[in-house]
Amino acid sequence: MMKKTELESSYELCAKICSVSGSNFVSAFRFLSSRQRRAMEVVYAFMRIADDLVDSTQSASERAERLDEFQNSFREKCISGNSLNSVLENLPEKREFSAIFPALAEVMREFAVPGEYFLEALRGVRMDLERSCYTTVEELETYCYHVASTVGLICLHIWGIAPEEIRPDAETDTFRAAVACGKALQWTNFLRDVVEDAQNGRLYLPLEDWEPENSVNSRDLLDSEKFSVYNPVAEEIRTAILRKDEEKLLPILRVNLERAERFYQESRTLLSLIPRENRPIFFLITEVYHEIFLKIRRNPTQIFERRVKLAKIEKMWLYVRSFFC
Repeated sequence: MMKKTELESSYELCAKICSVSGSNFVSAFRFLSSRQRRAMEVVYAFMRIADDLVDSTQSASERAERLDEFQNSFREKCISGNSLNSVLENLPEKREFSAIFPALAEVMREFAVPGEYFLEALRGVRMDLERSCYTTVEELETYCYHVASTVGLICLHIWGIAPEEIRPDAETDTFRAAVACGKALQWTNFLRDVVEDAQNGRLYLPLEDWEPENSVNSRDLLDSEKFSVYNPVAEEIRTAILRKDEEKLLPILRVNLERAERFYQESRTLLSLIPRENRPIFFLITEVYHEIFLKIRRNPTQIFERRVKLAKIEKMWLYVRSFFC
């Protein structure tokens, strides 16, 4: 058996990663029991490290290599069945990210979280290294599943949903609602961050929504896979975003607002399926996004002027409402 202090050091590192993140989500963990809060800190640390590896200033090949190391270490330490003692003994020196795996292995075992969900989340993170735009709605939905829905499914294990209801590819209403919820939240991100993403050379609006000026219905121009480095349609849209060309962009924004609304509707039943004591954290996380979405829907063009967010009084009101959900 691993000494308690050694396992605790892994949990403490995860808590430290959360404490310096400045994330509003972390403050919502206080609604959970101490056991669940620690588990959420571990999950957050895992995703924070993965995101930081991809967002670093290293070259794309170096970032991909580091992500490979992280993924391979996760497979070895958390999926292969090694004991926690074995995990500790084999932690590579100077690889701080590996130090979260003792706690992560325990969380996965304690809450019956499939390792597949963590691997799928890493696949989504890797997609940001491999492409900067997406041709179809279906491609973007796949991206959303990897980077958002899988994380939500992990959280639902911790918040008390029966594992059989949310196993990978479960044919249940709960699973479908959870997947839709991830898509709704991520689509809200797409809309809120459209200018910032364009400035960074990225686009998370389907190219098929756009009619290329001299190439209507040209699949070659729309094919984001074919143009892995430079896609003329994506560049045309990004230029319109940076120029704040509302006439061209407003129809695209409205179409994507409708998509996000559909995902929110499809996820409405999820709150009632979560054990009552854990509904406040789910309510807070999802309602922050939903309120941002509603603000954008009321006035879509504001995204060209500022990052849409909630005022402090609006957040306080959500906290009050969370006690009655």
